[in-house]
Amino acid sequence: MFNLQGSEIIVILLLALVVLGPEKLPDAVRKFTQTYSELKKMSSGFQSELKSALDEPMREIRETANLVRDAADPRKIMREAEAEQRVRDDADVAAARTTEPSADNDWAAPIPGTADPSRNGDRPGTPLADPGYDQVATPRDAPENTAS
Repeated sequence: MFNLQGSEIIVILLLALVVLGPEKLPDAVRKFTQTYSELKKMSSGFQSELKSALDEPMREIRETANLVRDAADPRKIMREAEAEQRVRDDADVAAARTTEPSADNDWAAPIPGTADPSRNGDRPGTPLADPGYDQVATPRDAPENTAS
C-alpha cells in the first residue's frame, strides 16, 4: 500500500523511537497495525461492493454485445436465408403437386370447396356456389333475429 522499503521502515522506526520514547513506541506500533488492518478491511470491502455493483450492468452490456454480434453474423444470416428458401421451395413443390395432372384423368382430385370438373363443364379450381346463402352471406332459411 505504501511501497516502503526496508531502509525506509528502519528510518521511520528510529524517528518514532526518538519522538515517542521507548515506553510509548510499542503501543503506537500496535495502534498503527490495528489502524492499518482496519483500512485494509475497509478497502477490500469497498472494492468488493464496487465490483458487485458494477458486475450486473457489465453482464447486461456483455449480453447485449453478444446479441448484436450474433444478429450481425453474416454466416448466421446466410443459414437463416437458406432455411427460408428451402421452406419456400418445399411449399412451391407441394403447391405444384396439387395442380399437376394425374395419370388417370386430366386433373388431380378436386380440392374440397372447389367445383368438380366432371359436373356441368366447370373448370377445375373454381369455387362452388353455396346454395344455402344469398349474396350478403346470410342463410336463406335462417330465422329472423328477434329483439328480446
